[in-house]
Amino acid sequence: MTATCLAGVTATSPDSIPAPAQLIRQLAADVCQRLATDKQQAAFATMSPPQAQDIFERVLSATIKEKDSSIRQIAQRSDVPNAYERLLRNLATLVSVQLIKTCPDASTLYGRFAGARSDAPTPAEQALVQSWGDELCQRLADLQKAGRLQGKTSAECIELFHQEYNASLAKRGPQIMQLYGADGNSQLVVDLLSNRITQYMQQHCLQTLLLLRGTDAK
Repeated sequence: MTATCLAGVTATSPDSIPAPAQLIRQLAADVCQRLATDKQQAAFATMSPPQAQDIFERVLSATIKEKDSSIRQIAQRSDVPNAYERLLRNLATLVSVQLIKTCPDASTLYGRFAGARSDAPTPAEQALVQSWGDELCQRLADLQKAGRLQGKTSAECIELFHQEYNASLAKRGPQIMQLYGADGNSQLVVDLLSNRITQYMQQHCLQTLLLLRGTDAK
């Protein structure tokens, strides 16, 4: 996802809350430091996927929670509905990305649980992931073509993409339930599909996916 640099906040779009880059970097640095001193640090590389995910998410959540007052100050500067919740979601995503890029311990943990389900996808699952991944690649390309990503920060771009993802998810709900049954609403299936679709997009439209870096890309 420290002193808060409110001056670094760009103007918000009507439906997104940008997070200060300095706050993202500081939160990532704090999480990385906590992981480096964790009593289980030596075992990160051999942890089970659930253990690795639990530590990653627990430390990330605790670190973000410590900055709650600063986060609320940023959210209060916006008229966007549910600004605080939107900002928390963006921070969790952006800090995770920063950690995976810059923190070896975080990268190790992420590698243990990302796409960790060992079962090979069925042909029906492969077809869903391919179709859905292609749709999301196209939706992202359409956002760029329409100029909706122009001049926006990474947080704003990710918020727009979340809206596209949620619209697509709602449309594909019946297909998911038909494929997975009652488990279609479980967090396990949601995480599984999210990981597989992300991997698919990285393989088939990486340059389009990189548009989410927005104006933060240097």
